[in-house]
Amino acid sequence: MKTPIELKLDGITVGEILSFSYETPWATGKVKFKDKSLFEKLVAVSSTSSFDLEMDELGLDDAEEEKMWEAKLKELCISWEDLKLDRDDRWSVIPNGGESQPIYSPRFSEQGFIDYRL
Repeated sequence: MKTPIELKLDGITVGEILSFSYETPWATGKVKFKDKSLFEKLVAVSSTSSFDLEMDELGLDDAEEEKMWEAKLKELCISWEDLKLDRDDRWSVIPNGGESQPIYSPRFSEQGFIDYRL
């Protein structure tokens, strides 16, 4: 895929993927966001996937699990609504000179990378 690649959230360009590699089924790229605060929020949202697995393993009742989630969201400075930012139907890419295509399972790292499935 040619770079730069436009990265879109809900049809709006939020950044560019400046480098790209692909190893089935995952694509990885160095991403530069227009809004740094959105990137930081996405990194925080991505970090909750391991927390979610930990909660499943603990087998807590709903009230206790919700308290732990509230504390985690407060720690990460994100909201319940922010957790919807990584939903598959919201993301797409447009390769340089190409057409829009959806991406799946986007994950963002503090080092400035995005991993996703095509």
